[in-house]
Amino acid sequence: MAARTAILALDFDEVFILDPDAPTAEGAYRDRAHMFVTVKTSSGLTSSGNVWYSPTMIEDLNVIVGDADKILLASSWGKASMKAVKAVGLRLPRRKTVNLFPYLTPGAIGQQHKLQRAHDLILDYLTDDDTRIVWVDDQHPRGYGQVDGIHTVGTDPVPGLTRVDLAHIRDMLFY
Repeated sequence: MAARTAILALDFDEVFILDPDAPTAEGAYRDRAHMFVTVKTSSGLTSSGNVWYSPTMIEDLNVIVGDADKILLASSWGKASMKAVKAVGLRLPRRKTVNLFPYLTPGAIGQQHKLQRAHDLILDYLTDDDTRIVWVDDQHPRGYGQVDGIHTVGTDPVPGLTRVDLAHIRDMLFY
């Protein structure tokens, strides 16, 4: 039997880029920090602002990222998402990270179009029964599901990923 392939597909806004207010949800990461990030928008202008995140969540997510075989960045922010990811300290190894939308800029496509296009692109990575894919996006229905063999995690926009979500992701990918 071949070893299982573990693939983590991540949106980032409202998944690990968060609301600045500390959430009260059970299992939520309550610590907050921010980085100032400047990105180019679909109109060609630059936009700057604080990107809020939980350093503790990023540490925990980095463990899963390190163990996964491939990371698919599924953000409609495209190239700008890489800038935000690096700013908050998420370590995405170049050799195993694929940006599904490298040429998009923030605001270039709507969320429904992004979800459909990302679904099609992610589905291409589901090559056999020994491949497990978990796709995390705030646009999925809240909670856990499965679509076409892809395990989905729908995050709440305020807390983003919780400790329970990360435990579920680990279980789906590795056990």
